Amino acid sequence: MKYYNFGSCWNEQGDKSCSIFDVFQYYGIVFVGLKEHKTKTIDEKTIDEILSIEKGSIIIVTSGITVIAFGKTTSNGFRLTDYTGTLDPAHDGVRYDVEDSTAGVQVTLYTLKPEEQFSYGGQGKKFQNVHDKPCIARINELYIKHF
Repeated sequence: MKYYNFGSCWNEQGDKSCSIFDVFQYYGIVFVGLKEHKTKTIDEKTIDEILSIEKGSIIIVTSGITVIAFGKTTSNGFRLTDYTGTLDPAHDGVRYDVEDSTAGVQVTLYTLKPEEQFSYGGQGKKFQNVHDKPCIARINELYIKHF
């Protein structure tokens, strides 16, 4: 099984005011891609990695380096321009764009209670593969408990 981390804070400072976690929860999708005025960007390699995510993979969602949610993918990776569901960036405060440089995956998310949240061994990034063994072990424990 493969594990992936999607960050929910999309600015250089990583402060909670930039979070799009509510968007992830509402639509059941995690994705990466930024509006042009933001300073962090993603490259085609990252897009390709997200497009290679397979249904049944495990996703963790972080706020900075804190794991705040996790879940199992219910689709393969896709570009948001190919998403057949409804997304409404205007309704969501125009915090993201639906464009070719935005890719994600559908996921059933479980939001961790504050006492279940923990620090992820990697640095806070928008997207990365998870290889940190203590993090994977903790997610596996929580998966058994909540799914």
